[in-house]
Amino acid sequence: MSRDGLKNTTCAIQRCTVSAGARGISTESWADSATSVKCSIYQLSAKEEMQAKGWGLDADYIVTLPDGTTIRSNPPDRVTIGGTTYLVRRVDSKGRNRDVYAWVKEQA
Repeated sequence: MSRDGLKNTTCAIQRCTVSAGARGISTESWADSATSVKCSIYQLSAKEEMQAKGWGLDADYIVTLPDGTTIRSNPPDRVTIGGTTYLVRRVDSKGRNRDVYAWVKEQA
């Protein structure tokens, strides 16, 4: 089985654009930068969550994406999976099996 076969769902990656309105007030808008990206999402274990917080990272989940996926943490992108939106906190692009790992925090 290929690594992509282990990715059991799809997601959309969204990027923020900030623009100034007529009165100079900044507004954010989010647009898809990629859709139907194969992925998996895993909740961090208590030990992993403690380590993440030790790094100064506030993350609840890790999203695994295919090698070559463009996603960023600064400024942060968002990932939407099954109607739930997550803010990207950290990206590791050379993980095991050359997958991309995004540490994410669920948005309310």
